[in-house]
Amino acid sequence: MHFLYVHYAFLPFTDAFKAKWRASWCRGDDPELREKVTHEIGFINDHKMRLLDKYLDEGNKSNIGILILDNYIILPGAKKFSF
Repeated sequence: MHFLYVHYAFLPFTDAFKAKWRASWCRGDDPELREKVTHEIGFINDHKMRLLDKYLDEGNKSNIGILILDNYIILPGAKKFSF
């Protein structure tokens, strides 16, 4: 929502742009955590998994909450990219 309300005013031709965002939350010890944070774009998903590996362990995961926030802009005429 930040993008929609803060930055939209500064972009020319904003009616042509579409912005989307998704936010959710889950516990670090959720057995479905990796599935919930999975991203369809490979390099983004790889980065998310590295962060989980770096910061979560058996000693702390029951005390950590994970915010899953994806936002992006759709440019008219632009093709969806994949890696």
